[in-house]
Amino acid sequence: HFSISFSIDLTLYPLHDTINHITYVSNSVQDLANELYEDLMDRDHDNAILKSKEVVKILQELIESLEDEI
Repeated sequence: HFSISFSIDLTLYPLHDTINHITYVSNSVQDLANELYEDLMDRDHDNAILKSKEVVKILQELIESLEDEI
């Protein structure tokens, strides 16, 4: 019989949340950029405008978040 002992460092959770947020933001921008590319290639200007605005919104929120940390 043996036992496994481990401890959970709660200070890692904020880092985990930060990593998840960075991944989410990066993936969102990449996905939208890919969709924007397709819309531009298809000359679907209405959807390209919507995707462009969404990318700008996400990046503006990122900029504001980063400025708050400074």
